Amino acid sequence: MPLTITELESKLWGAADILRGQIDSSDYKNFIFSVLFLKRLSDRFDEEVDSAVRDGLDRGVAEQDHDEHEFFVPPEARWSEIIRQSMNLGEVLNRASAEIEEANAPRLDGVLFRGGAEGTIRKGILEADLFEAVIGLAPNLFYGASIPVAICVFNKAKPAERRGKVLFIDAAQPDYFRSGKAQNFLDPAHVASIVEAFRSYEEAERFAHVADLDEVEANDHNLNISRYVDTTEPVEVMSVEDALTQLREAERKRDEAAAHMNELLAGLGYAPDG
Repeated sequence: MPLTITELESKLWGAADILRGQIDSSDYKNFIFSVLFLKRLSDRFDEEVDSAVRDGLDRGVAEQDHDEHEFFVPPEARWSEIIRQSMNLGEVLNRASAEIEEANAPRLDGVLFRGGAEGTIRKGILEADLFEAVIGLAPNLFYGASIPVAICVFNKAKPAERRGKVLFIDAAQPDYFRSGKAQNFLDPAHVASIVEAFRSYEEAERFAHVADLDEVEANDHNLNISRYVDTTEPVEVMSVEDALTQLREAERKRDEAAAHMNELLAGLGYAPDG
């Protein structure tokens, strides 16, 4: 006898309640939603592969070509691979989510730099001088968001000294968060550094940059923080004198090694060339 909808719902609820174990029901939905999200993405990916194959595309190409999919699902994050795992399922799901986010980062985190309609909206907001700051934070600070995130600060009443400017803060660097095994953290000291940078609204080497709107316009209204805050360590440029000294030392060691090798060869009865 087939199950009624009510009976099916009751059985599904009972199964979910068993799986929930000691997890509070208000928190359990976060895990279930993540599983459903991964399953739906994977199903949609498979549907797009089948559609491309029906249109004549090779299956291998359809499974690897990002352009054939609304959201690309890497092989390790596909449902067929997930269900093969039997241990550490939480880590498996987290890793799958991270791989999907990394493979689709331009689509999932593109408010700062994506073109099209979003670019037009961003340009309008900039021209209205509503952006006060863009603050980049470390990856994996928030549940379900393993990619870096950004805080956009809008202000319709910017102080006179901040008008026509946007502050960029790169707080995604190791000194501005605490790395954890499964999640990263912002400690009070990190928050204080970020808040102080916003309040001071000044240049800070490899951390903060105040850009005027002309500079932003020159960057095609792109607000990608890496375009404004250079976090690379300065490269020490060696003087010509120091370079020549190192060269002479290297040549001396080379000559010593060659002389020693010739002695060994002579002891073995081999006359060195030349």
